[in-house]
Amino acid sequence: NKAKKYANALELYNRERKWLDQYGADTFRAAAETFRGMGLFSTSNQMMEKYSALAKGRHIASEETRREISMEKAKNSFAKGNYAETLEFLPNDDASAYMRALAEFRLGRKREAQTAAEKAFQAKTVLPEEQVLELVEILLDRDLSERDFPRMEKDVARASSRLKQANERLAYAGADALWFQKKHQEALLAYREALEKFPKGERALRAKYNMAMSYIALKKREEAVKALTELRDSGQGVWVESARQELELLEWETKYSSVLRTLPPTGLGITN
Repeated sequence: NKAKKYANALELYNRERKWLDQYGADTFRAAAETFRGMGLFSTSNQMMEKYSALAKGRHIASEETRREISMEKAKNSFAKGNYAETLEFLPNDDASAYMRALAEFRLGRKREAQTAAEKAFQAKTVLPEEQVLELVEILLDRDLSERDFPRMEKDVARASSRLKQANERLAYAGADALWFQKKHQEALLAYREALEKFPKGERALRAKYNMAMSYIALKKREEAVKALTELRDSGQGVWVESARQELELLEWETKYSSVLRTLPPTGLGITN
């Protein structure tokens, strides 16, 4: 098992199980690890049930032992995609908050998932970077749906602080949070930095479009036209088409600006 040679371990167990099963609880826990390594998660849980029954009879069944058994079962249930069963097995503590958050989220219970994700972030447990990214996605989903962009900015910052190097998703999300708050000067800087690090990222074209909109908001028309033109000529896609439409609007505005200034502010259905 330690060498991850699970096929060899299973062969050994099947060949010698009449002796190994008499050895005691530790055999079943080792067998559970073997079956989990083989991807046989239900069988692994059956082995954990046997281990649990023997541990109560022959060993001191401490609270820590019971928690470990519950976590092993929960991991198996999670791996096979049975998230409701995962939640049944999970102990209610900080160490299980990560798995609880993902299980709740995949069951569509977003509010419970967000609570668990917050608990996981606030716990003193050091999370692997992969788990940090999965948890922050749950929080970003909340921030975007509730349009709480100051909180989104904070969630990106605290997740980024737990990573050893810049992350593409968080780099663009951080810039988006500033843009949605209409902090256009800061958003431009954040988008530039994201594009320098991840120029071919899946959010790169959207970032370039948002940058052009920031230039317009800051009344930097020349920079906006340049950014939109580069985006329009860069290929195909929804943001390329949006850039083309924005350029047409800017051209129309320039062409008819003198006429627009002569119109009354009301009466013709035309506003600034």
